[in-house]
Amino acid sequence: MNDNISNQSKSLEFSHILDSVITQYRANIGNLSLKYILVSAIQWIGLIICTVGVAGIAFLNPTIRDSLVNFTGLDSEYQNGVYNGTNEIFHVVVKSLPTLAIVLLSLVVVLVILSSIFYSFLQRSTNQLARENKVVPIVDLFRFNQGYYLNYALASVLVGLSVFAGIILFILPGIYLAVRMQFVFNLIVDGKHSALEAISESFRLTAGDRFWSILLINIIFVGLYIGFSLILGIVLTIIESVTNTNASTPINILIGIFIAPLFLLINSHVYVRLQNLVGAVQVGEAE
Repeated sequence: MNDNISNQSKSLEFSHILDSVITQYRANIGNLSLKYILVSAIQWIGLIICTVGVAGIAFLNPTIRDSLVNFTGLDSEYQNGVYNGTNEIFHVVVKSLPTLAIVLLSLVVVLVILSSIFYSFLQRSTNQLARENKVVPIVDLFRFNQGYYLNYALASVLVGLSVFAGIILFILPGIYLAVRMQFVFNLIVDGKHSALEAISESFRLTAGDRFWSILLINIIFVGLYIGFSLILGIVLTIIESVTNTNASTPINILIGIFIAPLFLLINSHVYVRLQNLVGAVQVGEAE
């Protein structure tokens, strides 16, 4: 019994989690990074295609089309006397607002859909790796028969708006909501919860003292990431000053390829441990 309590107390210690994560990460780094590269590439390609498409639709608006055709560089004036001065430019913007709003909304919807289909695959991969130490095959990325895409998309909107609203209200409410809803997407890709059910369950998992443990884990990880970024920034500055080259962009992309899957894996390990811990507490309370 004492060993069980001891294991429960250790289950949310950052060092204990990091030890398990590093072991799995080192064994599966190639698989996780390749999945991240594929998902990112597909999302960017899809977003570019959709951007070109909605830009073409926007260009059908005669006000936008005429202003773009007659606009000269960074000058505030337009050629041929079509639109002159600030007032007329403001008139162009106002007349174009409905079309621009539709374009922006279309891009947001496309981005949410693409994230729901592909980014959720990464979350499901790290969930299964953390829970069963099994790797989801890469080919599953192209099997669009999962039942959680709609819930994932809806949860993306609900969580995003909630955290954004909380940040506007002096930041701290946003941090609180971000921690309380941190495991919504883990729950959804497990295929057992709707968007609202996942939000409710995430609140249950992060209730009480568990909230502070998860917040501490996040602070430690973010602190390590910031410290690493500062050191890397100094090194890159020295390299660039010596070699007169721009090394930041390719190195930062390379770092992201390895850091993003690591963050997801840490999140999945905390999620799985929370589920085990909350289940054990409930059994103990029931007894």
